[in-house]
Amino acid sequence: MDMSSVYFMVMRNGSKKQKELFLKMFITEIEAYTNKKIDIILNGKRTDDIVAIRVFIAKVLRAKGYKLTDVAVIMHKHHTSIIHYLEVYENMIKTHHEPIIKLLPIIDIVNQKVYEQSTS
Repeated sequence: MDMSSVYFMVMRNGSKKQKELFLKMFITEIEAYTNKKIDIILNGKRTDDIVAIRVFIAKVLRAKGYKLTDVAVIMHKHHTSIIHYLEVYENMIKTHHEPIIKLLPIIDIVNQKVYEQSTS
């Protein structure tokens, strides 16, 4: 089993409320972890680190069960851009692309926060 399967295999389940909570916490954590505002991430330049963050966001949201068109709307992109991001993600993981690898811990952080909030 490859690294992407390990991180994303259990993320797809969840109610609509849990997905909304996940999205809110995920965006907040992305901003905190990368020290970049979501507007800059989604609309900024195509530097290596920004592209890696966009690719990561697309992959995580699809893995969480969001439809391709929903991910496109959330990210203010055309759905074909999301398809491209998903293809690029697989290549980044296979080549151990450092900017994308650094983002992987965000998933565990957000899942833990969502779990804690839903059980309290």
